[in-house]
Amino acid sequence: MNGLVMYSGPNCPACMQAERWLRANNAQFQKVDVTGNMALVQSLVANTGQRTVPQFFFNGAWLSGGFNDVQALAQAGRLK
Repeated sequence: MNGLVMYSGPNCPACMQAERWLRANNAQFQKVDVTGNMALVQSLVANTGQRTVPQFFFNGAWLSGGFNDVQALAQAGRLK
């Protein structure tokens, strides 16, 4: 997927905070809920080594720094 993709889950405080920030900053992003999709969760773990959400990808590349990298992209004007 191109652009920013945020993989998240319900009742995840970090996911909710990230989504609020993205929306407040008019960032273009796609939100993918991983709830109940074990194949997707296993794929994320295999690709990132991380077992938590949110996970962010930009133009197909994992943002290893997570939300800090997302904020840097937004500040550089790359998410609009």
